[in-house]
Amino acid sequence: MNKTHQEILAELIHKELLKLPEHQAPANLIPDVLKSIEERKRCWWKQAWTEWPFTARMLLLPAALACGGALLLVLRSMSKWQLMDHTANVAGNYLHALSPLLDLVATLSIAAMLALQSLEQSWIIGAASVVFMMYLSCVALGTACFRVAAQRH
Repeated sequence: MNKTHQEILAELIHKELLKLPEHQAPANLIPDVLKSIEERKRCWWKQAWTEWPFTARMLLLPAALACGGALLLVLRSMSKWQLMDHTANVAGNYLHALSPLLDLVATLSIAAMLALQSLEQSWIIGAASVVFMMYLSCVALGTACFRVAAQRH
């Protein structure tokens, strides 16, 4: 049986690796690993919330509620200052520039709906079938190309 170049190379590399001597781990490896583990334990805020200490999790809840309440108070005061109305007016001015595009999209969608309603149901089913078959043929062709490309390597 003929072996490929890759199989011969793999066997040669394996034989050479077996000839190499065993290396000992450095003496400071275990202390460095333990030090790294301890440092990770100290950085509890970088871990998942469920891994946080119990007191930190219990303190986070009132702090989050206080921040949410402060946000609601700021939003309420903004409505009293009529900043929200001003913001809405500015956004409306920017969106007003897009109104011709929105009108075009609305007109085209209405025209497409009217065209679909004027077609018979058999034409719609036929077109959908053709589109689906084209999709399946693209998937099949892509799969075949992938298999051919994967077999070469």
